[in-house]
Formats: sequence, C-alpha cells, structure tokens
Amino acid sequence: MGDNDIQVRVSGIIKGLADPCREAPEDVKKAFYSALEGLPGTGTASGFSWSFVLVPAIAAILICAAVYFFLQPKKPVVTNFSGTVKVFRGDGNSGEFVTKDLKLNKGDVVKTFGDGSADIISGEYHLRLKASTEVRLDALSGSITDSPVEYTLKAGDILAYYKKVIGNVKEFHIETALAAVSVLGTDFMVGLSPGTGDTWVGVMNGLVKVTGKDIARGATGQNDILLKPGEKTVVGKGKAPGTPEKMLGEELMSMSELYGLGKKTKVALIISSGEGRTRELLASTSLYITDKADSKLSREMKGIVADLNKALKERSKEKYMENIDKFEKLIMRAPNPEYEFQFLLFIGAYYSHISDYEGAIRTFRKGIDKYPGSSLVSIARCAIGLIYEEKMARRDEAIAEYKSILEQYPGSPEAYEASNGLERLKE
Repeated sequence: MGDNDIQVRVSGIIKGLADPCREAPEDVKKAFYSALEGLPGTGTASGFSWSFVLVPAIAAILICAAVYFFLQPKKPVVTNFSGTVKVFRGDGNSGEFVTKDLKLNKGDVVKTFGDGSADIISGEYHLRLKASTEVRLDALSGSITDSPVEYTLKAGDILAYYKKVIGNVKEFHIETALAAVSVLGTDFMVGLSPGTGDTWVGVMNGLVKVTGKDIARGATGQNDILLKPGEKTVVGKGKAPGTPEKMLGEELMSMSELYGLGKKTKVALIISSGEGRTRELLASTSLYITDKADSKLSREMKGIVADLNKALKERSKEKYMENIDKFEKLIMRAPNPEYEFQFLLFIGAYYSHISDYEGAIRTFRKGIDKYPGSSLVSIARCAIGLIYEEKMARRDEAIAEYKSILEQYPGSPEAYEASNGLERLKE
C-alpha cells in the first residue's frame, strides 16, 4: 500500500471521528470542516508524514468529543421521593419504582400514587410532583442549545422553583390538555382539577405566560395572558385563560413547599414578590419553617406557628393572644438577626388580624428600628400606612408613611401601593 493510499485512509478515519459533529449547528459544522480540510495530511497537500496525520487526528478527536459533550441534553434526575412513585419508560409497560438519582429520558412518565411525592432537578429548575400526579417528559435541552425543557402534566399538581444561575436562562414549558405555560426563571405552580381537568396556574416570583389551547369559537378573553407575582388564573375547557386575580391565603399556603425546593431557606413568610405582598401579609400570612429544623428551639417555634394557624381557622382571639405572647417571648429569649424581622412582620400581621392595630404598628416599628438596612423595611412601612389609612382613618400618618416609601424605596413593590394610597388620600 503506497503513501497516498495510507494518507487517504487515515484522512477518512479522521473525518469519520468527526461524526458527532454532524449534530452540531450549521455554523459550527462549517467552521469545523473548513479547518479540517486545511490541516496537513487531511486534504490534498503534497507529501505525507505520520506527524502531519496524528496531530490533526488527535485535534479532531478532542474537538468532536467536546462538541458531542456540549450537545448532549441534560437528563432530569429524581433527587428525592416519598411514598409510591413509578417511572414508565415506553408504552404498555408496568413501570418501575423510582430510585434516588434516577435519570429520566425523553418520553418517560413519572407518576406518584396516593400521598407519594417526587423531587426532580431539571436543568435550572427544581420540580416537586405532589400527590396523585402524572407528568411526561417531552423535550430535553442541550448544554449550549436554546431549546426549552418541556413537560406535559396529565394529572395532579407540580411546583417549580428556579435556581438562579450565571448565563442565559433557558425556557421551561409545562403543558396540559387546556393550557401551555411558558416561563423564563420563576417560581410557580400548575395544577389540574380532578374531573373537569381545569388548569390552575399560580405565581410566587417572576412572570409566567399562559396560553389557552382549547378555546371554543366565540369565547371571550385573551388567548395569552401574563401572570405577575402573587397572581393566578384558571383555564377551563373551551375557554380562554381567566383574567389574572390575586391569590388567596390558602392558595399561597399551598405553594409553601416552594421554599423547600433546592433552597436552604429555614424561615420564610409565605408571600409573593409582587406589588400586593403587603396586603398578602396583612391577610394573616403563614410562616414557613423548614422540616429539617430539628433543634428544641425550632420545634417549639413550629409548634407555636401551628397553633396560630389553628387559631386562624377557629377565629379564636384568645388563642391568638396566647400564642403571639409565646412567640414574642421566644424571640426575646433567643434572638436571631437572620430571621427576626420576618418573625416581627408575622406577629404584627396577627395583631392586625385581631384588630389590635396599635400592637401591629408597634411591632412593625420595632423591626424598622432594629434593622433599618433590611429589605423588609418597605413592607413594614407599607403595612403601617395601610393600617393608618384603612383601619384607623389617620390620614396624615398614612400619607407620611407612603411618602417615606416613595422617597426611600422608589423601586420596591411597595412604591406601587404607596402611590395608589396617596392618590386615594388626595383632598
């Protein structure tokens, strides 16, 4: 076999090593093959040397391996589960029980039975499949491609928390029979009503676009709507998405599990990040405390919060006062600068709920005075302003609080509420 024959065969081998690159975008492929043609030993250059062949061969292998790696889609992983959870791979099989760190492929269906639940990491999103939920993975996203990750929710409820990352944020889609939900970095929940199949969408943070898929001729409303933090919509059969509305306290509470997805949050007020968050607070918000808190202090705190929530349902002022007193004493006994302002906002909201408005204002001011640099100050000031305006009819004090918010926190969600408050209080 002559040198020319060897050169041709080796050249073919080198180009064959580039097969994975055929999956690359057109501009990547053109650049790669253009460079390859110009390398010694791979084109028509005269003269042959093994060194001229081996160098480009190794280069081709490394380039193709890198391109192949970056083009591979990231497979979602089941990171945690409880109860009975199965994954169905392909049609007609009986499914297999999920195991920790199980990787999912396109077309896989994950189903939780009874009270079972499952946590899935899907790119930048952490998902929780709640009880009696069925979801199918429809599309994966590669490391350098812009294609969205897509799921179809066939039954139940799914929570999604976005983990902030550096670089481009990939779109994430969840579809139901009636709606398409498109997000780009946010915390939200999608649920299906048993029987009717109506699609419910609620947003805690960020923006979510909801598109109707089964709209009857002559139906009223917009086909596409945008949900902001603290808002919800319902899409019924044959209908366009409903007009965005504020979520109720129970609906916000149903989304509290978002705080446990992929985060290290130990304590959080269950309110959205939207313009209406102060009103959510004053509507007797709940407090999230992680289930992983196992100290005696944390258990005591969780017990008090549970009793307060029970008092809320029973409308028992006596139990309110008893447990608020316990909570305040607990904070004084073991102050925690990281969470104390949230505790004070929580206590102040409960004072307001039982019509002890002076107690509420006193508690909110305590947080403002103790933590003047906190991002929660604008919420406390707005709460005071709303109480002065709507509960105590103290116009001048309300105006002073609203003006303070606009001067000191012009870019906060509370600036919107303060502007509206000043407009309402015009003489």
